[in-house]
Amino acid sequence: MYKIGLTGGIGSGKTTLARMFELLQIPIYYSDTRAKLLMVNHQGLKTDLINLLGNDVYLLSGQINKSYISSLIFQDNTLLSKVNSIVHPIVDKDFLEFCRKYQSVSYIIKESAILFETGLYKRLDKTILVTASETDRIERVKARDITDSNSIKDRISKQWKDSDKIKLADFIIKNNNQNFVIPQILKIHKQITIN
Repeated sequence: MYKIGLTGGIGSGKTTLARMFELLQIPIYYSDTRAKLLMVNHQGLKTDLINLLGNDVYLLSGQINKSYISSLIFQDNTLLSKVNSIVHPIVDKDFLEFCRKYQSVSYIIKESAILFETGLYKRLDKTILVTASETDRIERVKARDITDSNSIKDRISKQWKDSDKIKLADFIIKNNNQNFVIPQILKIHKQITIN
């Protein structure tokens, strides 16, 4: 079984494209979704996050307080690194369990926004990068998150540029108005399953 990484910057459309791979019966590990779920349900992880960031990490409902965490970690790279060092090992174990569950398939996909930034791509067999223009990305995020262009540009500026990611990617999907994505997905799917 091949482990394939799928990544792209905010608003690139990587999650939508991951769902298209699901239509091909490919199991997808959604890293961000799983991390949030584990942050709510994994007692050891919850304790470590409260010890690091305080009780306000969780809302009264038990859900994570995303705006509180974001306000802390996006202003402090050291704190962001500490949070990552707590969360990532638990997510890594969860991903290994996911892989064991699907050992009989030809490949699985690990969808992650920070595949290259964290070095996670080194533990995968191949990587797929989803690219899109900054204009398209901003419009998608505005529609999805109901936020302003400046906030989105600020988030984009904190991520790696596509030009840096392209150097590390094995496959590239251009998610724009000039290229249809389904033929690109089918071509990649065929290349992976033939090998």
